[in-house]
Amino acid sequence: EAHFARLAVAISKYFVCKRAPAVVYEAMECLGGNGYTEDFPLSRLFRQSPLNAIWEGSGNVIVLDVFRAAQKEKEAVNALRHEFAQLLKKDKRLIKAVTAVDDAFKFPLDQQVAEGRRTVELMAKLLQASALFPAEGRSKEIETTEALIYDAFVETRLLDESGRRCDLLGSLPKKHISKSIIDRIVPRK
Repeated sequence: EAHFARLAVAISKYFVCKRAPAVVYEAMECLGGNGYTEDFPLSRLFRQSPLNAIWEGSGNVIVLDVFRAAQKEKEAVNALRHEFAQLLKKDKRLIKAVTAVDDAFKFPLDQQVAEGRRTVELMAKLLQASALFPAEGRSKEIETTEALIYDAFVETRLLDESGRRCDLLGSLPKKHISKSIIDRIVPRK
């Protein structure tokens, strides 16, 4: 687990630092003027969200950390490969993405870093897909909803080659919007 965490934490840190400003902006937009005023904590989060990249290291520094760790700690790379191999056993559609990540580790460090941001983002999305994969042993309703969420994520973040990727928040294609997904994410009383 420690070997897996060595790369997974750095990969996640990269992705969170890049996504936080956009997520906070969307939340602020949802609240309108209330999100902007100092009466709500969102305005502080909006100001501070770009600072994550300073506190945690810039994107380039984190990418360099991922690939340097991969060069030095082969057990960490093997743990990440194992995680992706387990995901690939469950979903063969991800072969292209998993292969691209695997291939990236075969290049010298300078070549890895040249495409590093794209590769680390892809790793982060594969880790997210792995976390979203429906767990067994739950109620049929929950398993079905989790499968819909997983498919929507994978199809729009990892498989879409139409040039219409859905990396923007709130831009899920109509085919993925369902009552069960909405019911799952809406807070219950």
